Amino acid sequence: MKSNEVSQPTVRMNTRSLLLAAAFLCATAHTGRAQPTIQFSASSYTVAESACFATITVQRLSDPSTTVGVDFATTDGTATNGLKYTAVSGTLAFGAGETNKTIVVPILDEGFVEGSKTFRVILSNPTVGAVLGARTNATVRITDNDVGIQFQLATYSVAEDAGAVLIGIVRGDDGMLPATVDFATADLSAANGLDYTGTTNTLSFASDERLKFVPVPILNNSLEQPNRTFRATLANPAGASLGFQKTVMVTIVDNDQGFQFEFASYTITEDAGAALITVLRGNDDTNSTVTVDVATADVTATNGLDYTGVTNTLSFAPGERFGLITVPILNDAIKEPTKNFRVTLSNPTGGAALGSRTTATVSIVDNDPGVGFELGSYSVWENAGTIAVTVLRGNDVALGPITVDYATSNLTATAGQDYQAVSGTLAFNQNETVKAISIPILRDGSVLNNTSFAVTLSNLSGGATLGRASTTVNILDASRLTSRTVVPPFDTALMIRREKGVNLITWTGGGHLQRADRPTGPWQTLTGATNPFTVQSPIPATFYRVTRPKPVNVYIPSSYDGQTPVPLVILLHSYSKTGAETEAYMQFRPLAESRGFLYCYPDGTKDRWGNPFWNATDGCCDFGSTGVDDVRYLRGLIEEIGRQFVVDRKRVYLVGHSNGGFMAYRMACETSDIIAGIASLAGVTFQDPSRCAPSEPVNVLHIHGTADNIDPYAGGADATTNQAFQSPANMPAFPGPLQTVQIWAAYNGARDPVTDPGPSMDLTTDVPGLDTVITRYANSPPGGTVELWTINGGSHVPTLTPEFSRRIVDWLLTHPKR
Repeated sequence: MKSNEVSQPTVRMNTRSLLLAAAFLCATAHTGRAQPTIQFSASSYTVAESACFATITVQRLSDPSTTVGVDFATTDGTATNGLKYTAVSGTLAFGAGETNKTIVVPILDEGFVEGSKTFRVILSNPTVGAVLGARTNATVRITDNDVGIQFQLATYSVAEDAGAVLIGIVRGDDGMLPATVDFATADLSAANGLDYTGTTNTLSFASDERLKFVPVPILNNSLEQPNRTFRATLANPAGASLGFQKTVMVTIVDNDQGFQFEFASYTITEDAGAALITVLRGNDDTNSTVTVDVATADVTATNGLDYTGVTNTLSFAPGERFGLITVPILNDAIKEPTKNFRVTLSNPTGGAALGSRTTATVSIVDNDPGVGFELGSYSVWENAGTIAVTVLRGNDVALGPITVDYATSNLTATAGQDYQAVSGTLAFNQNETVKAISIPILRDGSVLNNTSFAVTLSNLSGGATLGRASTTVNILDASRLTSRTVVPPFDTALMIRREKGVNLITWTGGGHLQRADRPTGPWQTLTGATNPFTVQSPIPATFYRVTRPKPVNVYIPSSYDGQTPVPLVILLHSYSKTGAETEAYMQFRPLAESRGFLYCYPDGTKDRWGNPFWNATDGCCDFGSTGVDDVRYLRGLIEEIGRQFVVDRKRVYLVGHSNGGFMAYRMACETSDIIAGIASLAGVTFQDPSRCAPSEPVNVLHIHGTADNIDPYAGGADATTNQAFQSPANMPAFPGPLQTVQIWAAYNGARDPVTDPGPSMDLTTDVPGLDTVITRYANSPPGGTVELWTINGGSHVPTLTPEFSRRIVDWLLTHPKR
């Protein structure tokens, strides 16, 4: 090189490379097409450990008409090849027109709890004519599906006299080998040896075992003390890992309430003669004689005018747990509002203590409403012919002859077309208290919708006062009748006896008590009467009877032909709710039409507080101790429906909520010969297994929320603080849902419980997404299937999804009697 020449860079290429490059440049220059670009469709992917494979998409952008290729390979991140996934590598070839290709990476499902792990997939070496895009690396996250061995619940609550608490431990991993874990209790505010018996144990899980229970004995003492707690802990797993819930807290609920009233409030009618008030000796040591003082005090009621005050010392002999206070009630002839007085406990002796409910309020309901209609409204079908409207003379002393005028008037109904107008004068003779007005109902086919008319009282004579002076009569369109009223047979066993200076009326069967001045009526329904009913009547002769118990409207699906046997489903309401309210909550009637079954929702008896209830198990819910025989009533109802309809006797089912669920379990215990299956939401079986002796298996579906604060998932006594629920002190404990299904699995001979690894149903809108986990007994006899549906986070009254009712009905209908 000469000194004045400029140095030039040298590029060496072989002949083939030069030709290919020239061809590419020439093609690009003439076509104007962009180079094919290859990249991942996303920069990250997520796959469950149990998914078996991860599928990653690679895109070819720009020119799709050529054939191009690209290499790929996996590389470890926190996930390890051979443990969490199987490494892959190779070349993807895009043919002409292909824009997407996939890479499939095997995912390995192991049984360890270790959180999410990641690996990467890398693209490289695109063929000549293609280039790599922006996403040449993709991260794949493997989410762990192993929750390990952990407690089933975070907390348990158990009554002091329950005997033991069953603590559930769940193995939630995929491991198929045997595993062990240590279990140990430790004191918090509860003391080992005084409040419970400490337990230290090593639990062994077989290869296919997923659920175990550890019983921890609970010690019952006679001391009134606050609730106490202890802790249980899991440690030292072998063959598995621990899950999140490694500890659980158990609360022991004290059952030693001391002297207290059974209820915080009592209601009595003015003519009852006396108020009977129960005092409970609420501790466990009843081997000594103790006393407590009782005294009444005016509130709005006046001693000597409305009641006779008492001051007394109540004595309890050894073994005696209940005492009765009798407070005389004075009946006047004055129309007045409800009056109240208070009763107080004080000065316990013999080492006894006072409980929390040391005062009770007694409300005296006036029975002098004046002359008026018994009800504010009446309903009658347009084809009924007549309706009798009852007028009561509602004072006690001024019982001389009186008269009152009455007359009907149109509202939406038309006289002469829908009903016959009537008017006149009712004459009450000496001592007469009940009269009836008969009104003809006309059926001419014109009532296409419900209509109504009014009846009014006026011009009262004889010095009496006027009470409810008007009422409404509703005429119901018979063309919309898709049901038939059914009333079971009954025997009231009506009896009247004198006890402690008052007349006590008792009856059975659940009907309503009625009274009249003569055997032929008319009859007044004593809506506030509970069994037993105390009465002190000024009428020289008064007659009593009991109505036929609780008629029920049975819904008839349009597919019913009177020849083909169809299933029967009966819905039982919760405490204080009606059957209609519970149907509005669960909405089974549309399914009765679409699935073609007979359906009804009867009402239970009203207790002294006016709350409908079922006398179910030893845990719920005859709080007023009426002793009403609801088993006989419901059995009679089923048999009567069977007489009037063609019922598939192998598919008779009960569904219950809360108190209704308790009642469904009692029916399964005592009428297993006619019940194919039950479904219970938040209502459990007897605490005392000896109270239940089914003669044959019954299919059992139990549904319960883990956040139920009324009937807790862990079992124990009713935990409600709602004052509308007049639950007595020292309520008996009841088992939780897990123990309930275990008990029924034993009754039915079902074995091998299996719990799904995760939720599979969406039964409540209170919890987002899938919320319900199924525990089923893998080996169940025909007609004896047992399942538990646990709603994670579900309350006592969960907001139900449409899936709930469909799932329940379809489960029942596919489980006939054997």
